[in-house]
Amino acid sequence: MPLLVCLLGSALVVGGQAEDDAAKRITAGPFSVTAPAAWADGVIVEKVPMSPVYDQRAWQEYQAAEAKRKISPQEPAADLEPSYENRPEHWAIRFPKLALPGQHFAPKEAGGDPTAPQILIHKAVDWAGAYRDGSFDAAASRKMTKKLRAMVEDRDPKKSPVFMDAELAFVAGRKKLRFSGGHGFRVLAQWNTEADFVRKGRLHYLFLGLSDDGSCQIVATFPIDVPGLPEDSTREHLGFSTTSDDGFTKRFPKYERAVKEWLTANAAKARPSLTELDAMMSSLDVRKWQ
Repeated sequence: MPLLVCLLGSALVVGGQAEDDAAKRITAGPFSVTAPAAWADGVIVEKVPMSPVYDQRAWQEYQAAEAKRKISPQEPAADLEPSYENRPEHWAIRFPKLALPGQHFAPKEAGGDPTAPQILIHKAVDWAGAYRDGSFDAAASRKMTKKLRAMVEDRDPKKSPVFMDAELAFVAGRKKLRFSGGHGFRVLAQWNTEADFVRKGRLHYLFLGLSDDGSCQIVATFPIDVPGLPEDSTREHLGFSTTSDDGFTKRFPKYERAVKEWLTANAAKARPSLTELDAMMSSLDVRKWQ
């Protein structure tokens, strides 16, 4: 079971001194972050165990099936579909106050929610194992760590290790952010399973980072609202329409470019504030997995 700590109220105490009400320092094991007091109210901190794709039996069946496929390519595959919840051991810092007004936030379901307001600090060396049976493989781990470093240096969110049966769309606002112990970058983006409008509740702030020693990998997500952002029922936006699915699918690349320009022009109107989110992520202290 996850180790759960719920920090309630308006004051956190650090080193025996209550911090100023304007900002609160939140600790998660050896890590910490500073958040505005209003955001920190009711924050939930958990240490979550690894959730691998395969259990021991399923992994054995997969390996046996793969061995047969090498001999007979027509042999049925036995691979399982991973989910967003499949990830290494990590510390989670969840912010119920940053759920969008009118939208439900379920802390128990946050691990599988790609837009939940949270900071997840992973044991980076175990990302490869999470997509197997949880066992450690040195070669696979080195390969994955190299990919994590490339993701950060290239500022490419599509290289994120998390799995979604969807693609990131409307990637805009790339910005490099340094924190105590490492660095990363943030973007605005949305997961799409098909051509669709940018949508309230799906557009989110995404931060991806890595500690300098490579032992900690960070994924942070916060849903973002912008005045004029389409609701689920909206069928007209920026001169485009979804009433004709085939027509919109063909025009989607043009719409995506228009959305990126629109997001850039309206970034200052986003809520929560991108400036404040950037400041919070820059306040992270993530140096080494312990």
